[in-house]
Formats: sequence, structure tokens, C-alpha cells
Amino acid sequence: MRKLLLFIAFGFVTSCTSEEELVEQDITIDFTGSYSGELTCVGELGDDAESTAIRIEKLDDNLQTYSLFFEDDVTFEGVQQENMLLIEKQIFNEGGEFDVITMEGRIEAMENAAFLFENTYSVDDEGESTCQGTLVKQ
Repeated sequence: MRKLLLFIAFGFVTSCTSEEELVEQDITIDFTGSYSGELTCVGELGDDAESTAIRIEKLDDNLQTYSLFFEDDVTFEGVQQENMLLIEKQIFNEGGEFDVITMEGRIEAMENAAFLFENTYSVDDEGESTCQGTLVKQ
């Protein structure tokens, strides 16, 4: 009988706490800010490490869209999906006087306050490279 009462008491305590443990918190990441880091690139445009700086500004709170400003006034747009900023394939400077740059990629928030940046890009007809690295928000 004593074991039965302990079993019932244990079941009551665990059933009260299990509902609280299942509740997930809505974590909203704001990607707005300035970032810097080093990317390792592989491909036809060169196999090396390169430093990068990106400034990200939110365009629309409802759509979760952002502008990404790279060096040399190169700008792309991204859309937030949970903890990632997705950059669909886009063409910068098409029909312009300078280099035509195509890029797609993503920036993903990691647990240690760093951000993983992966992208594939091409410049004119010179080829394509894939890059990956860690960005730190300044």
C-alpha cells in the first residue's frame, strides 16, 4: 500500500511539471547590425580566406525582410525564417557598368552569439565560389 501511495504521489508531481517543460519560448532574433568575420572560400574565384564586413538593416517587420550591405556598395536582400536569414539567388548590378555579382546563401544564428554565413557567388563570367565562415556582431 505504501508503494502504491508513493507511486501515485510521484505520478501527480511529474504530471504537474511536464506541461511546463513542453512550453517553448518564442525567440525572435533581430539580425539588424554590423558584422565582421573571415570566410573560407573554395572555387574558381580563388581558394583562400577573406575578411568580410556586412551591415544588415531591417526593411519590414511584418515580412521579416532585411537589406544586406557588403563592401563596395554591393547590396542583397534576405528573408528571416526563424533563426536564419535566407538570401535567395539574386543578381546585383545586372546591366550596369561594373561587375555583375550573383549570390545566394544564408546567415544562421548559433548558440554562442556567433553567426554562420554560407554563400555561393559568381562574378561576371569568371566562375563561382562557395564560402563559409563565422560572423561576429559588432
